[in-house]
Amino acid sequence: MHYRLIIPLALSTLFASCGPGTLGSTPPSGLPSQSGPWTNVPFRLVAKGPSRNEPPLHRLRKAWINKAECGSSVIYSSDEITNTIDIFPQDSSDQGPCGQLTLKRPPLVGPAGLFVDKNGDLWVANSGEHEIVEFAPLSNKVLKTLYDTVGEPTSVVVDPNKGSVYVANIVGEKGGLGGVVAFDNGSKTPTRQLSDATLEQAIFVTIDTSSNVYATGVAAHFGVVHEWLGGKGKGVDLGIQLQFPGGIETTNSGALLICDQLIPACGDVEPGRTALTNEFATSSADPVNASLDAAEDTAFTQDTSFSIIYAWRYSGPDSNPLYDKTIGIPGSIFVAAYPAPPIGKPFTPSKEKGRRGT
Repeated sequence: MHYRLIIPLALSTLFASCGPGTLGSTPPSGLPSQSGPWTNVPFRLVAKGPSRNEPPLHRLRKAWINKAECGSSVIYSSDEITNTIDIFPQDSSDQGPCGQLTLKRPPLVGPAGLFVDKNGDLWVANSGEHEIVEFAPLSNKVLKTLYDTVGEPTSVVVDPNKGSVYVANIVGEKGGLGGVVAFDNGSKTPTRQLSDATLEQAIFVTIDTSSNVYATGVAAHFGVVHEWLGGKGKGVDLGIQLQFPGGIETTNSGALLICDQLIPACGDVEPGRTALTNEFATSSADPVNASLDAAEDTAFTQDTSFSIIYAWRYSGPDSNPLYDKTIGIPGSIFVAAYPAPPIGKPFTPSKEKGRRGT
């Protein structure tokens, strides 16, 4: 079966029930008209039927890791069809998974955004279970589980300075407005919600070396990027308008690496700018997010339409990938590289916005 506009399975049921005027009923301005039960929801993800290269389903549902095949550098990919985290070696193309992570109780249900912290631990937004799960590096061992009692998580990031965990919720409690919540001081439940009167849906969240938090999302039916200085205060619109919100990462250069699913493209928003430059992944379909390797010279994206993970020279522009992995798994959506680069530098906004001190 083909879906032209879907979100992870756990979220699709929720949004299919949204009535006129409720959250998810209106897309950001400029989006094409779509039809079906996933109409006008914040992810443009394409799933297709099984590939001839797809491993047997009984294999997909068991946790396993072949560390000899994985090597020291891998790509994690959340798989919302088999509800697993697939693992691929970075240094070879057209190779199937060298491992898969899953859970039994509670299970992974619609696993979404992934984040690798400074210790190499993998954090997973287990959206259908309203949880955040922390795995040990290249292991099925669960180190911690956080309980998102106020929303539906789509992505997660950890503050390297304070240890606070920030989570983007696409919807809030009882289907209300989404936003960014914080888990402070080792708490397993949210301790606060980051203040933002205009953000309707938070999609991806990231952080910089000064603990400033950034999120892509939807406000007033537009794709936007908001920031909270020091992870506190009121969220401020950085003036970066997106056609369809995608992933966001901070970088060593101070640029924000952002994906816009509707262009489709990923690229940098340079300090003092408000538009994408050095675009790459323009030849793929629906690049939901991009993840940099440890050296920040390669970016990985997924193409859910064709069950492919691409590697791109970073920074672009680049329309031709360095190589691709025809992985044969139709539910590959979000990606994260291990080991990950250090958290990036603070982004300097355009002078027109003047958000610091005003």
